[in-house]
Amino acid sequence: MHVSQVTADLNCVVLIYSTFCLLQDILTKKIIGRGTKREELYYVDDLSSGRANLMDHAVSKKEQ
Repeated sequence: MHVSQVTADLNCVVLIYSTFCLLQDILTKKIIGRGTKREELYYVDDLSSGRANLMDHAVSKKEQ
């Protein structure tokens, strides 16, 4: 998924650091996900369970 799609689907911002990234809810400011940098890409390793369902739905929708 692209960052723009993730931020739109989850209503969040992505904070990118040199070795990891954080997904932060725009309204609550809570951290809803974490990722690590592997080679030149960031992979989301941990996403809060409610948000994971939204992400799965968005991916499934795009595959149709």
